Amino acid sequence: MSNKEFFLIKKSNDYYLYDESKNWAIGSSNDRQRTPNGHKLSVENCNEISGVVDVEKLAEETIGELFFEVKALHIELFKKGFNKAMELNKDKLFNVEDLIKIFFIGRESLDKAIFTVEEAREKIFSSLQQPKEIEVEIEMELVSDGLDEMAQPQHKKVPKLDENGCVILIKKI
Repeated sequence: MSNKEFFLIKKSNDYYLYDESKNWAIGSSNDRQRTPNGHKLSVENCNEISGVVDVEKLAEETIGELFFEVKALHIELFKKGFNKAMELNKDKLFNVEDLIKIFFIGRESLDKAIFTVEEAREKIFSSLQQPKEIEVEIEMELVSDGLDEMAQPQHKKVPKLDENGCVILIKKI
């Protein structure tokens, strides 16, 4: 693992890995927008870290072992139900941190009596729409670095890559 501070940020449909010590992006899921170090990020790995649900995988895990025809029907119905639930709840996508922000903004507006309802609403929405940073680590592995002058094997840590050559990220706890 790395001792550096890295943050995963989603902007539009792309993910960026920021190195706090260098204050710039060192990785991206966008193939057209390469970063200085050129670290490629897997959208699937980033989605998993940021909590995006893979409905197909969830359906497979939930339904388990059934006959092929029955399983295919169940998976299709599961996905339709899941997507309908997401559609019905699309306006209710707040986590606990968001609710705490809203509480403190509301309290601040009452305590100072400086916000109109419109100003409070604008402050709340702008605070919730900021890109969320997720603190991550780059998974590292030891690789051979040849022999030293005493013919002793030498090793170095390098970022671990997945089968597509993307850096593997782990959510920092």
